[in-house]
Amino acid sequence: MSPPLLDHAGLTCRDLDSSLRFYCELLGMPLLERGEGVGAAAGIPGAKLAFAFLDAGEGRVLELLEYRDPHTAGTAPRVEAAGATHVALRVADLDGLLERLATAGFRPLTAEPVTVAGDGASTGTRLVYVPDPDGRVVELVQPASGEEAS
Repeated sequence: MSPPLLDHAGLTCRDLDSSLRFYCELLGMPLLERGEGVGAAAGIPGAKLAFAFLDAGEGRVLELLEYRDPHTAGTAPRVEAAGATHVALRVADLDGLLERLATAGFRPLTAEPVTVAGDGASTGTRLVYVPDPDGRVVELVQPASGEEAS
């Protein structure tokens, strides 16, 4: 039996437009599609939602969902809480991106990016966690190898 392949990752947000500004305008992810639908697959018959599909590189898709009826409520759990999630995005210029995010009011969880130590393949990789508009953690990763973002 073949292992399953990741089709896409989906994130529920309070306000789709705010999330699109963060992921598309600030992080630079291209918008592939935007629309409206129903939430029957989520077990919420009659739920109305708005969605957007973003190009996450190499055929990967990040889906943003805003449930409008019933409206999305609550906040993301703290990063250390069971059930918390994060999305990791590979970037080419971590410092430049952090400046752009700071100008827009988004601050990382640490004062400086962390550099991975050791002898492994990720040694020298720089990373930092930044909360998105819903408080969900987005990990920004700049590989040490100089590998370009996808």
